[in-house]
Amino acid sequence: MEYGWSIEESSWNKLEIFCDQHELNWKKKQFDRIHSDEIPPNPGVYTICVTPPEDLPLGKDLYTPIYIGKAEVSLQRRFNEHLSYTNPELRKARNIYVKGKNALIFQFTELNKFYVPTLESLLIECFGPTVNKVGGIATDDIYQE
Repeated sequence: MEYGWSIEESSWNKLEIFCDQHELNWKKKQFDRIHSDEIPPNPGVYTICVTPPEDLPLGKDLYTPIYIGKAEVSLQRRFNEHLSYTNPELRKARNIYVKGKNALIFQFTELNKFYVPTLESLLIECFGPTVNKVGGIATDDIYQE
């Protein structure tokens, strides 16, 4: 798995095709326990995004996904599981990025569970999030240019 945003046009083309074929309605919430009840108990795909530490003069419009995951049963359950910070990399990220007004952002879209693994894989392929340790399923067989 490669880390960082892909510079392969084919990766972005596959993601664009998927998005054209599915109506995705992305929502976002701060990655905080108080928002748990606002996350649906349905299947979907999610990203955990960060902004740079507050003391760096990089602007607040800059943020990127550091983890991309899937919930084949319940987004709410995965949200709560991640809040327990059993993933040491997510715990590190929280300690670095959540200072002052900064927060980790949980972005999600509900999706038929049949398509969840494909979207997760396409997003991992395009964004190369640093906390993910394993790539998704191979998407080359699904989307040919």
